[in-house]
Amino acid sequence: MSAKSRKKVRLLHPPVYPESGVDGICNRLSRHLARLRSEEPDSIVQTDPDELDAYVDDHEAGMDEADIDDLGADEDDLGLGPRDIQRIRHRAKRIVARRKTANRKSLGHLASNRDKRARTALLQLAGMVPVKAVADEAKADVLAASLHAEFPWMGAATTVVWHALRRGARAGRPISVGPLLLHGPAGIGKTAWAHGLSKVLDLPHCVIDAGQGLSSMILAGTERGWSDQQPGRPLQTVISSRIANPVIVVEEVDKACVTRSTSGVSFNFQSALLGLMEPGSARRWQCPYYRIGVDMSHLSWVLTANDVGLVPEPVRSRCEIVWLGDLSLEELSSFAERQAIRLGLSAEAADAVREAIERTATTGCRQRRLSLRDVSRMLGRAEEMFARPIMH
Repeated sequence: MSAKSRKKVRLLHPPVYPESGVDGICNRLSRHLARLRSEEPDSIVQTDPDELDAYVDDHEAGMDEADIDDLGADEDDLGLGPRDIQRIRHRAKRIVARRKTANRKSLGHLASNRDKRARTALLQLAGMVPVKAVADEAKADVLAASLHAEFPWMGAATTVVWHALRRGARAGRPISVGPLLLHGPAGIGKTAWAHGLSKVLDLPHCVIDAGQGLSSMILAGTERGWSDQQPGRPLQTVISSRIANPVIVVEEVDKACVTRSTSGVSFNFQSALLGLMEPGSARRWQCPYYRIGVDMSHLSWVLTANDVGLVPEPVRSRCEIVWLGDLSLEELSSFAERQAIRLGLSAEAADAVREAIERTATTGCRQRRLSLRDVSRMLGRAEEMFARPIMH
């Protein structure tokens, strides 16, 4: 179950274009013109071939490599005359020349052999990049119901997402969630829910631990020339998936702090996060590693915290805070039952885990609350125990 869309956005500025050859562009333009003539027999491109240049000028931005298969005409049966083909080839040469000029301006700083890998990576985002959207409000209802069935105790968070999906579908916008700040005790499945969200929406995702040392560098990336130079994880996710609106999960944002490198340079996680999370700055975000502007405003953000009071106010003010509580005995048992089925445990093993949960929760023998992590460990022990060979 997933959200599908043919929407596309341009991410890089200055623009970067696919490095196509003349023959490839000729093929695309020929198919495009043939389709126009079949669908609009009375159009100006049918009656006056001299208008083809002007028409392509108006439509060039939307004619990317990924659209070739959708143009719907066979190369050997396009019905184009010699004059059409001559003009198309002339036009294709002009497009190639213009793209090379534009790419020299945008990627000229990555022209050396040592920068070849970085240039190749950026070309994955050349032209128009797909974003996923929910087709309609009915689809949003189905997706939210699927997420709720998987994480019923996270209903407050799922409800917020459900409303966001319906609003986006109604307005015809790409999927955009959050920023959400999930506040609740440790071990209730906040990060697992965020992963489930990306799975239900068929969106790529990445997880960043805000309590990790130099986490701001992991989030935003580092300048080229550093020993640990790298692009930020969100941008890496966009490049590897070639989807403009992945889900970015920031764990334990309440533990983020300013850190310093061995050379004494400070890195502020909050500043890096706000630069990517605030829509205005995200649209004009400058990648320190690739040294190019990238529109990061399409990302969906899910932040988690055990103590929302420790989250800096500028971050809190930009998030919708979702308050979550501990799981009940029934919710823990239901989770264990579903996991036991996934693991293929026998009915006896599943019953043993359920009894252990009930005994632990009701006898008060534990000095701390029972969490999903505890239940997962119980399931692991049950799986191991019932998989042992019988000794005679």
